[in-house]
Amino acid sequence: MFGPFSIDTLFPAFPAVAADLGAGPVAMQQTISVYLIAYALMSLAHGPLSDALGRRSVILAGVALFTLASVGCALAGSIESLLAFRALQGVSAGAGMIVGRAIVRDCFDGADAQRLMASISMIFGIAPAIAPIVGGWVIAFARWPMIFWLLSAFSLVLWFVCLAWLPETHPRERRTPLSPGELVRAYRMILTDRMFVPLALSGTLGFGALFVYIASAPAFVLGLLRLDEQSFAWLFVPAIGGMMTGSLLSGRLAGRLSPPATVRLGFAIMLVASVVNIAFAWLLPRRCCRGRCCRSRCRASASR
Repeated sequence: MFGPFSIDTLFPAFPAVAADLGAGPVAMQQTISVYLIAYALMSLAHGPLSDALGRRSVILAGVALFTLASVGCALAGSIESLLAFRALQGVSAGAGMIVGRAIVRDCFDGADAQRLMASISMIFGIAPAIAPIVGGWVIAFARWPMIFWLLSAFSLVLWFVCLAWLPETHPRERRTPLSPGELVRAYRMILTDRMFVPLALSGTLGFGALFVYIASAPAFVLGLLRLDEQSFAWLFVPAIGGMMTGSLLSGRLAGRLSPPATVRLGFAIMLVASVVNIAFAWLLPRRCCRGRCCRSRCRASASR
């Protein structure tokens, strides 16, 4: 959870960070970009590292590095140092998500794996949705570095929890040495696999839509709607409800519907929801502005 949670906890603090560090809107948006780029690139290495060194050690190292990176963000005195430590957060944050899924595959197969992955996906989806809400309430009572101090405390507690209770699920006899040549050959085989491409695109498009929604939140909530830092819940609570419902449904359908049928059902729901959203955004303003009274209200809202 700590990886996706830290993506956008900072959103409500954008105006405060920009004022303290003298950063413009583009630089503030880069606090998201550098995190996600580092997260994505390092995701290619977390799996092979855990195959060679074991799952437990990679997760412990990733959580420890994330803790230190969060402390660096809290102490950052310039936008450049904040961006550097945000990138370091991204490098380490993927360990939990990537290696956690490998642990599931080490221990479970079939419907049992699907049920557990549904729970993990629910937490993964909820985390970036509730993060701005938490960040907004932190900003209401403290300065923006407190967000990163809380992330540091959370990840430090998580490190001790993993140290005490997380078992090693990838024994030494099953480990494979880390070889750049083998990695290149493996990735070439994966990229040319006909099943991999649609699977990767389905996940990419789904989460891409989610993160476009998430990344636009500061501009939408603070800029367009002119709401305060505690109002991010209006944008994210419906998304949280949808993701919880979908993950719960996926877990309940495990073993009853085939995986392809479950995927088709999920994409059918997404398609219907997208059409409804487009129709709502297109038709409601036109309907609202037909009457003179509505037009005056719209002009008043625009002027505000």
